[in-house]
Amino acid sequence: MQRGPHLLRNAPLIAIVVVVVLAGTYVAVTSRPTGPAKGVKVLTTFYPVYDYTRNIGGDRVNVTLLVPMTLDVHAFEPTPSSVQAVATANVLIYNGAGLEPWIPSIVAAADNPTLVLVDSSANISLLLVPPAFQKENRTIDPHIWLNPILAKQQVANILRGLIQVDPGNAAYFTANAQAYDAKLDVLNQEFVNLTANPATRYFVTFHEAFAYFAKQYDVTQINIAGPFEEDPTPSEIQNVIDAIHAHRLCYVGYESLENPAIAQSIATQTNATLIRLDPIEGLSVTDQAVGKTYLLKMQDDFTSFALALNHVGCS
Repeated sequence: MQRGPHLLRNAPLIAIVVVVVLAGTYVAVTSRPTGPAKGVKVLTTFYPVYDYTRNIGGDRVNVTLLVPMTLDVHAFEPTPSSVQAVATANVLIYNGAGLEPWIPSIVAAADNPTLVLVDSSANISLLLVPPAFQKENRTIDPHIWLNPILAKQQVANILRGLIQVDPGNAAYFTANAQAYDAKLDVLNQEFVNLTANPATRYFVTFHEAFAYFAKQYDVTQINIAGPFEEDPTPSEIQNVIDAIHAHRLCYVGYESLENPAIAQSIATQTNATLIRLDPIEGLSVTDQAVGKTYLLKMQDDFTSFALALNHVGCS
């Protein structure tokens, strides 16, 4: 599971070119001239931004996904077909915050002069990952979508990008974004209520994906793996076991797109119960079959958090 920085390793297939327009600070929308808005082709990098965009754009845009639905985004390596998808898109919407370090290279290789880039992390205060996990120039925690308040800012950035490329549908996009924001507000209030007076403020998650969530709701994640899902060391695993005992925790989180073996081992050693606590970096085949969405997956996580935060002293 050791993955490194995810730079393009197949350099002969995809030219890695540093271009001035892609260097420096990204804003919500990097403007380039666009053609007619009819049949706008919107390419999104991974599942949450795909689902946001699908809800905002409705039937006025054609939204596709770059990272396969069942693939953890941290494991993605662009291919020539990825470059072709960018080359034929009108808009490329990505999470930002360093989640997709291959964005500059893949855009340069695509050579699409009319492409509009939308960084959904624009205007969000980003968190550094703990020093122990800062490696290979990856220092920013990218998991902003797991905080409903920050998800609203992502929606606002995506809305701005869609209006830029298709101003004739601005009112339609805006109404859809407002309706989606209302659902995020409901989700946020549920988490506010849940974390008002829990039995514990500690929870165990497989990888360190919930820093923005934890900061928003004043809870503390105890992570087995780091933010980029490097294999945990024996000492890191022991630290989690010690923390479970110290805080008398009852549940250990696992993820649907990752092997649950390590989480299961920790749960077994601590007499804890394994529960699914997904970072929603994609959708499993099962989740797709039953029609899960970002909001439904967040509701599933709410159910898991309700168990984890409201029970201590289990054995």
